[in-house]
Amino acid sequence: MSASTSSPKKAAPGDPSSVASPSSLDFLARESAELVIAFSGAAGSGVRDVVAQTDTILGELGYETVKIKLSEIIQRTGLQQGLLSSEEKGRLHDRTVRYQILQDVGNRLREKFATDILAELSIATIAVHRTNSAGDEKAVTEIVPKRVAYLIDQLKHPEEVALLRRVYGQLFYLVGVLASEGQRLKNLADEGVGGSSATKVIQRDRKEKADHGQQLDSTLKHADLFVRNNNPNRASVTRNLRRFLELLHGQNGLTPTVHEYAMYAAYSASLRSACLSRQVGAAITDAAGQLLATGCNDVPRAGGGLYSPSDGDGDQRCVFRGARCHNDHHKNELATEIQDILLGFGIAAEQTSGIVAKIRSDTRLRDLIEFSRSVHAEMDAIVSVARAGNGSVRAGRLYTTTFPCHNCARHVIAAGISEVYYVEPYEKSLALQLHDDAIVGDPEEGVAPTGKVMFVHFEGVAPRQYQNLFLPRSERKEKGGLARVVIPRTSNKTAFEYLDSYIDLESKVIQTLSSKGLVAAA
Repeated sequence: MSASTSSPKKAAPGDPSSVASPSSLDFLARESAELVIAFSGAAGSGVRDVVAQTDTILGELGYETVKIKLSEIIQRTGLQQGLLSSEEKGRLHDRTVRYQILQDVGNRLREKFATDILAELSIATIAVHRTNSAGDEKAVTEIVPKRVAYLIDQLKHPEEVALLRRVYGQLFYLVGVLASEGQRLKNLADEGVGGSSATKVIQRDRKEKADHGQQLDSTLKHADLFVRNNNPNRASVTRNLRRFLELLHGQNGLTPTVHEYAMYAAYSASLRSACLSRQVGAAITDAAGQLLATGCNDVPRAGGGLYSPSDGDGDQRCVFRGARCHNDHHKNELATEIQDILLGFGIAAEQTSGIVAKIRSDTRLRDLIEFSRSVHAEMDAIVSVARAGNGSVRAGRLYTTTFPCHNCARHVIAAGISEVYYVEPYEKSLALQLHDDAIVGDPEEGVAPTGKVMFVHFEGVAPRQYQNLFLPRSERKEKGGLARVVIPRTSNKTAFEYLDSYIDLESKVIQTLSSKGLVAAA
């Protein structure tokens, strides 16, 4: 495997590669100095530019950087496996079809091998680079990596994220790159991909029906950092990337933004949900950013609020009442009614089951949500403010872990909320189509036209990393009260992985005890 490598930087003080022997109990010396940062973004969102900015900042922080382009891996492996034809290879220089060809070949690779095959190939590239960089005959397990960051450009399937996270743990981070649709279309046009070709690329990129297809929406939601890459805010992108990387290295004084705090409140609220479909959380703030209420999706309880563990044997949530999703149950009953109608028209029984299965999977019957017993998180938050009577949501902001459904959207509009921020897209929602008179989705300038509610993707540190990055791992001041100075270029990461497995570390502890004449109890 080959990869593009920038010039190596001198090992910084504190680099684990410069201290302690492999058998030492100096745990600090066994912390991996590596980083693996992957990127994911819609076609035309400018991921390449964000990778370049990240590369520059990491260089300033003392990292050697290695770029791994999945488009190159797709081409090379596609040729080796006979999944990229000579004709397709010859057309890759044509920007109008390049995206389509790479999407096709990537899908073929996932279909033939596994949905995470591109992550597997990326991992192999990293391992080969590390071994080659060692430059001697050390066993792989004896190599102590230097301060190296691997930049993977870019992921399109959630299984790729899952594998990289399983392998690298807290060495791995995913950066989600956002851009308005207008900006993406403009960027694609600048690349020579315009009109219907650009629209097709964007639509396909977002979500394909096949499990091995493009699944950007499901990938992006797993990001650890979201950056908005519209042209006017390049300085903001650099600032957000730098802040994130400084947080990884324990920079003192960096605290959550108003948006990060509110989205974390929404995420925290989502964990209260026992809904069998998905956990969703919402939080509402006033215009000044003060938290008014949170909500989650779950079954309402007489007297106000939702059922919870405090109700004991009286807890009537679906998991405890019939242990089934009532929404799915009633959709299945509706499918049975359709089948009975078809049979009534004389259609053969062996045909009706196939027809109904197709209707169930390929029409909006699949997406119906009206039979759910749960109050949605956004509604729960709005009703909570009304029930408490301690504030007004008018001109406030709503933060939700998932894009609102069209039913919640109409309540958001009616409540007078001015801005909605979300993390995960929700393909079932018709909010933007049904309420285009009142809602604007992801405006290019980040400001809604007068009189409209802005629905925009959340930007900042993702809730999943909130505690890891904002919880101090050391004292914030020195003796005498002076603020502790942290130099990210020479500091270790605050969230780390050891080079050894816990079984290896156990063995080292036992060896050390033995050298002291101590033994473990039988």
